[in-house]
Amino acid sequence: MKKAICSLILLLSSLPSVIWCASGLQEQPLTLDKAIAIALRSHPRLQAVAYEAAAAEARVQQARSSSYPQIDAGGLIKEGLGGAAAAFGLDGIAGSPFPNGAAASANIIQNLFDSGRTKHQTEARAFEAGEISEKAQEERAKIVLSVKNAFFEGLKTEKFALLARKNRQMEQLTLRQAKAFASAGLKSGLEVELVRVELSKKEAELVKADNRQREAQASLRNAMGVSESRIPYRLAASPVILSAPGHLDALLAQALADRPELRGIQARIKADQAWLEFAHSEMKPKFMAAFSAGMARFAQLSLRNLLFGGISFQLPIFDGKRLQGKVDEVEAILEKNKALEQELKQDIRMEVESAFIRMLNAVEAARAHEQVAAHAREAIRLARLRYESDLGDLVELTRAETTLVESEVNYTEALLDFKRAEASLQYAHGQGLQ
Repeated sequence: MKKAICSLILLLSSLPSVIWCASGLQEQPLTLDKAIAIALRSHPRLQAVAYEAAAAEARVQQARSSSYPQIDAGGLIKEGLGGAAAAFGLDGIAGSPFPNGAAASANIIQNLFDSGRTKHQTEARAFEAGEISEKAQEERAKIVLSVKNAFFEGLKTEKFALLARKNRQMEQLTLRQAKAFASAGLKSGLEVELVRVELSKKEAELVKADNRQREAQASLRNAMGVSESRIPYRLAASPVILSAPGHLDALLAQALADRPELRGIQARIKADQAWLEFAHSEMKPKFMAAFSAGMARFAQLSLRNLLFGGISFQLPIFDGKRLQGKVDEVEAILEKNKALEQELKQDIRMEVESAFIRMLNAVEAARAHEQVAAHAREAIRLARLRYESDLGDLVELTRAETTLVESEVNYTEALLDFKRAEASLQYAHGQGLQ
């Protein structure tokens, strides 16, 4: 009879947890892989960098166009001063001040030799496009890391909420027992009030844990780049396998080879070198050819008046050191970016070493908590045997269950800390998209 009553009390006290779990049945399961896939598909930051990459590719095409013939056509009808027609900016015969009244022409301008201007400008733009591409990889890796951290934090807050509910359940049982003892004259009313105070504390802790869980869900949605209007979800955890991080030297070498931001600044340096060559080429000669043919009104019409062809030559002689100033500017920018490259390499080494140490510590902590959880499982086994043999009461059993939940929560937290450390190390040595 005693056990039946105690079991009924335990069932009634657990109803809020049952109701809470039932309310979550409508939520959609969300795995880590699914969360990452959603983020990589819909995050606004990746959309922005995609447009930036498209703009960079368009600049490459603009630079390359200088090597192709530039063909246009134009015409005008005029009256009065002939030279004023230059205001239209037309090329070829249509832009000549000599025709009377009307003119039209087709024009071709071809770059014959520009001392490498087009070549170096195109190379510079291509390297800049490569830099943007590496930036896109960097953004993807950052978003994946952000999603992983938010996902693991969400799992952690779920476990803390579970523990808070278990603690409240235990205090509710303790309060019922204290009231029963007080009614029987075995305990004073003061003890009942003290238990009420503890129960209020557990209620406050539960509210705090629930708020932390909702905050973690909002953080995960933000990391995924989705709005609040999406269907609610519940996190689906995957098994965690503890593993050593590998050899530090190999991780450092891989980081210096695969980190996208390092490859990006190296592409930026190559672009600066191409711009430097471009600046030097502007000091050298440039040859161009032009041809124009059309129709125009002349006082004496002849084929000579309707055709034009020529080759131009341009060589800077004195410009007040304007071109040399451009060379000096690009050289300074180049040296600055080389210094930033060295600084970035140092930062990456420090980041890898720090993440490596955190992962080692996380592995040891998880193994220690695993042992504590094993001892707690043994303790609950013994508590159940005592309860079934009438050697222990329900409160003792509930406390053992709470201790087990707490130890398992701590173990789960240690595993999640390991996963976060693993994610940080993957990002640090250039494998952030795994």
